Amino acid sequence: MDRPELLAYLEGLDNALRAQATLYIYGSAACILLGEPDRTSLDVDVAGPYSDVDQGDLRYLLTQGAVDIADVEAAVTRLPVPFALDPLVRENLHNLKADMEMWRGGLT
Repeated sequence: MDRPELLAYLEGLDNALRAQATLYIYGSAACILLGEPDRTSLDVDVAGPYSDVDQGDLRYLLTQGAVDIADVEAAVTRLPVPFALDPLVRENLHNLKADMEMWRGGLT
């Protein structure tokens, strides 16, 4: 992902959210946004505990098909081996999949 792709992605996310949100981005994505021309990234690292996002909005986006779990699973397989096989990454992926199934089923 380069700067124009990242900006387009974040603008799309911003337009899709119903409420105002603040995301604290770090890692390579932050460097890309700051204009480092040689940086690339496969993902966007968000400091969740410091960000302010309406959880209902995230659930809404997920249930509207804005995010497909197969795409997330594919992205995880593209991570470098230490991360792709990391137990915490795998557990988070499992939990996200279970949450998405629950949200799409209409359970709260």
